Amino acid sequence: MKKFLFVLISSMLLSFVTMGQHVSFKKCPEWVDGELGHANMRLRNSRLEVVTAKGYSEEDARNNAAKNGILNQSGETGARFSVQVQDGNIIITGNDDLTVKSRIIDEYRQKMGPGEYQVTLLMQIAGNPTLDLEPVIVTRRYPFSPRILIPGMAQIHKGSMGKGAFFITSEVIFASGVAVFELQRSSNKSKIFKTNVLKERQDYMDKADKMKKLRDGFAIATAAIYLWNLIDGAAANGNSHVVVKKNKVKLTPYATIQSAGISLSLNF
Repeated sequence: MKKFLFVLISSMLLSFVTMGQHVSFKKCPEWVDGELGHANMRLRNSRLEVVTAKGYSEEDARNNAAKNGILNQSGETGARFSVQVQDGNIIITGNDDLTVKSRIIDEYRQKMGPGEYQVTLLMQIAGNPTLDLEPVIVTRRYPFSPRILIPGMAQIHKGSMGKGAFFITSEVIFASGVAVFELQRSSNKSKIFKTNVLKERQDYMDKADKMKKLRDGFAIATAAIYLWNLIDGAAANGNSHVVVKKNKVKLTPYATIQSAGISLSLNF
């Protein structure tokens, strides 16, 4: 019994340590190396593109990354232009005719070394400047999923491996405890009627009662952790991910060499 409790406590502590390490470890957004990687994600009117560039400052690296995204869209047109990012808006300047409708959805900044920065941008670029950009956001919220019914699965789906491992391990340990203590209770109870010695009968009754209390305690813990899993799986945030929203009113920024602004469109 002592050995079982020692293994139980050790496993619980390991789960808590693992969960704590995961929460404190700062990761880059999921779209940098996850669901998008460095490939394009095409929508109906536009595409999402991850572009990366380095520079001597964050602003320099950001402008270089935005220019790479514009170059990918414009192709080898021979147009000479410069790109600047101000408050998330892309400003194109130059003497050649170039029109690109795009916007920055999210960015990830890194300091690579002394005087060297790297910025990764998640850009949305219209396939044609006349098309509206779909409403795309990066969020840590997740819609309801039946995964919450299986302990730890919703947490793992959201990228919280430590929390997922905690709920899975806890449920397995406490559910196993319920089964073990119930077997011990049944075993001691059956032995009561196999002896005529009153003292032995009393000992078996006491042990059976003790096992019953432990079984009930582990059953309550199992139910409590499962309820905690349901609440956390439904309400907790996860890793940032890309979501395409469905809105009828759209504000779409555009940038040309001559001007920049925002257009409003209504879709019915």
